[in-house]
Amino acid sequence: MPIKSLDAFATERRLFKPQALSALNGSILGIDADHYLSVISALAATYPQVVTGGSSLPPKVRDVLVRDLATLKAHKITPYFVFRGLPAASANPHLFKQYDLQNAEMRSQRRQAAWNQYEASSEAEHATLAAFHDAGLNPVTNSAAVFRSLTALLAEHQVEYSVAPYYAWAQLAYLLSTEHIDAVLGPSELLLAPHVDKILVTMDDKNASVLSKKALLQELGGLTHELFVEVALAAGCDLTGNYTFPPFEHPINVIGQPTTPIRSAADSLAQYPSVYTAVATYGADQGVFATRFRRAFAALKFCPVLHADGHVGPLPNTGDVPNDSHDFLGQRLPDELIYYQNAGLIGPDLLSVIVSGFAAEEAGLDGDADIEYRTLVKKLPETYSKCLNLITQALHRYYHYKKYNIVYFWQPETENALNSQFQPALYVGLNWKADKLEGLSSKPVNDITVSSVLDLVSNSSADWKKATLTPNHTVLLSTNTQILANTLLRLLQLEGYIDSKTHALTKWGEVLQTFGNEPAALPLLSLLRNGLLDNKPLTPQSVTAFPPSASPLLLKVAAFVNSTSGTYRGRFSRQALAMSSIAATQTRATRWLLESTLFSLLSFAADKGRDASVYELGRALPFATLPSSITGNVVDQLLRGASLEEVAKVCYHGDSAAKIVSEQVAQFKAVWQSLFAAVERAHKLDLVSADVHKQFADGNDVCKNKL
Repeated sequence: MPIKSLDAFATERRLFKPQALSALNGSILGIDADHYLSVISALAATYPQVVTGGSSLPPKVRDVLVRDLATLKAHKITPYFVFRGLPAASANPHLFKQYDLQNAEMRSQRRQAAWNQYEASSEAEHATLAAFHDAGLNPVTNSAAVFRSLTALLAEHQVEYSVAPYYAWAQLAYLLSTEHIDAVLGPSELLLAPHVDKILVTMDDKNASVLSKKALLQELGGLTHELFVEVALAAGCDLTGNYTFPPFEHPINVIGQPTTPIRSAADSLAQYPSVYTAVATYGADQGVFATRFRRAFAALKFCPVLHADGHVGPLPNTGDVPNDSHDFLGQRLPDELIYYQNAGLIGPDLLSVIVSGFAAEEAGLDGDADIEYRTLVKKLPETYSKCLNLITQALHRYYHYKKYNIVYFWQPETENALNSQFQPALYVGLNWKADKLEGLSSKPVNDITVSSVLDLVSNSSADWKKATLTPNHTVLLSTNTQILANTLLRLLQLEGYIDSKTHALTKWGEVLQTFGNEPAALPLLSLLRNGLLDNKPLTPQSVTAFPPSASPLLLKVAAFVNSTSGTYRGRFSRQALAMSSIAATQTRATRWLLESTLFSLLSFAADKGRDASVYELGRALPFATLPSSITGNVVDQLLRGASLEEVAKVCYHGDSAAKIVSEQVAQFKAVWQSLFAAVERAHKLDLVSADVHKQFADGNDVCKNKL
């Protein structure tokens, strides 16, 4: 987020200057992902299709991103995206005390109101869109909400990216100072770094808008860099959690007119020797304000970045980090974990749980309208506990005994304990360490999938399986293919698809193998095994009833099919978005378990250096993209009796509309047929009841007749 009110001040003083993109020809442009998303989301906010309600990128935002990547390529500019990492304690004083879900609870209520307004209107009017935006149904104002989808899109376009230890803009400032990049596009916090002289704020197909620090400081009264830092902290920025310190919260200028916090903080230097003095001497709670200000200042001065040699530390020439850095940064994780986060092997969302001690589950995108979402969320502690145990066993003993909790949106005041302690530790029983992978050894890491390792186990000899069980197997895994294959084998054993004693497929493993090479296979079967994948309509929670559907089961499966073709312009179904929330949550949980299993393997069974191949491994991990709600909305309309041509006309524009919908339906049918074959196999193995099998058979008949 930018320094509070600075953009308005700079616009008023005409400090944003145009610069031709051609001037950056041949350069590397570092881009703050959060800042960039906030900019393009604002540009796309007036389009109905920006509100997807899913965890995937809204189609319009995706279109703008792809267009911008093409623009940069045309100007021979190499983009390098940096994502936000762990939260810092200076920006959230409650981070390590009590997780506050009041805002999340409020968003749930707003979502319900927004849906009621949306479903009562005949068209997606602008006021309705604004209600969705305020309710949190437009999730792209920060990268955390769409991290998986965005990184997958960048990898698809062969664009490099990384994750900062904490703040993306701090990492970009380091990269600029060491000449790893030539220019930066990001928020005004970048100007807090002493060596950053100018930043790009926005861009179009020809020009970029540039803000110069020298011109800004001159307009603020000729400030020095040191005083500008104090002014920015007082006005509010990332380091303070956008908190504006008194007395600048509701500023009034000398003639009694309202002014901006940034201007008011700068003007206070006429009365005080420093802005800190103005904050520290204000009101009865001056000690509280002074402490928070000092923490924000320390977080800036000692903000960790990942250095070129792989160690994590503050910017060069900063000095030694104080021993009480946990007061303003939070609990520090080992450099190894931060490096793996930077390479995309483990996400900041999972590491934030370890640092904060809390996993917070917010309401579904339907506004808590169904009970099934709550049922799924209540089952997450089992998966989260496994994740915590796999990761913390390789960390300091403190993390073994640290208390971890999960907080639900419907009980924000209640902390539910997560069990991170298993006896013996989970990694002890995950005994896969196969360096000889038969036919997989020669394959590139991108070809290693759940399906391929299942085939490996199924087709391998008894001697090979016995060799993988040998306890004194001392060879360390080193290649990406070995590491990913063994990670997937351990994950499948952990989830009950491979027998831990024989390393043969279990009955559920045979079912998963029947499913074939579908990315959604593992999350879908997880729902099936938990009794959440059936042909029953969603149970209403905050609505009278969901509209009837010819096959609720088909709609549930459609939520796992991620469509990125075209720009969707149709209406949205609350039921489709309810299932989209379930699909995204289950997929995220599967990804977390994969990342935890991978880190455990890297810690105890692999010899992986810090080089470019680590980033290649990060790009190859499965479950990278969370599903969107687009296919679910299309299938919902078809199940209600609309023809393919009618859906195409309403949902897409242009001559290719019918082709796009046909491709979406074909993609859905492929997933459905694979799932139905897997359920048939499960029924033969007595893993699902006759009633469940009949529900799938009925759904298959509807699929044949209506789609």
